[in-house]
Amino acid sequence: GRRQEEILPESSTFPKLSSQHILTLPKTDDGKEETSIFIPPTISYISNFLPPENNFYQYLHQIFLRDKSIPIEWVALKHAKRRVALFDAKEHPLPRWLKVLCDALVSAGVFDQSHRPNHVLINQYNAGEGIMPHTDGPEYFSKTATLSIGGSVLLKFSPRLLASEIGVKTSGTMCEVLLEGGSLVIFEGEAYSEHMHGIDECAHEIASTMKCVNLRMLCAKKSNNPTASSGVDEMLQEVYRSERVSLTFRHKK
Repeated sequence: GRRQEEILPESSTFPKLSSQHILTLPKTDDGKEETSIFIPPTISYISNFLPPENNFYQYLHQIFLRDKSIPIEWVALKHAKRRVALFDAKEHPLPRWLKVLCDALVSAGVFDQSHRPNHVLINQYNAGEGIMPHTDGPEYFSKTATLSIGGSVLLKFSPRLLASEIGVKTSGTMCEVLLEGGSLVIFEGEAYSEHMHGIDECAHEIASTMKCVNLRMLCAKKSNNPTASSGVDEMLQEVYRSERVSLTFRHKK
């Protein structure tokens, strides 16, 4: 409708992906890398890809988490509480509001034009809901970009288990990424193919710089103190889970 067209942003208004967005080991006060964390290559994080004060963000927040006004074919999962919706450009043209986001991801350098996103999975999480550790599989180009709308959550990466280890061995968390509303997380390479990612099912969790690789950076931005992005003392942040929607963009082969 007219309102939707008025708020759809131009692709050029989205921040460009650069090397500064790649998550690296935090530095301690003496300039050394924090060795208690391992970050699988390559995970990138753009904290305000679509800022919460942006009209388009508020529009998406409205349609997903408030009046749910856009007719979306939600599917309730049998083995999980969350609802999902799937958009596959190979089967049906993407709606205008999703195509704008796909164009933005190409314009921002997240995806190449030759592997532009053509597959979007939307997950709707109620407060406290999560998703089991998993990989996205070989039917997609080995890159995933996820836009978060709503509450914050910790995305946890762990080593991929062999088929013979599933149900026998527990894969411990290697690192965590704090996903805030409006953020975009991108992972590719080993982070995509050799590691699982998941979200715990809980109402409350604590982010710690001992595991959360972007916590210092986010705290430094909020305090307008760049020096806060390095340090030796552990930093903690409480994360109270609320309703959240994730839009995961991939290129289906």
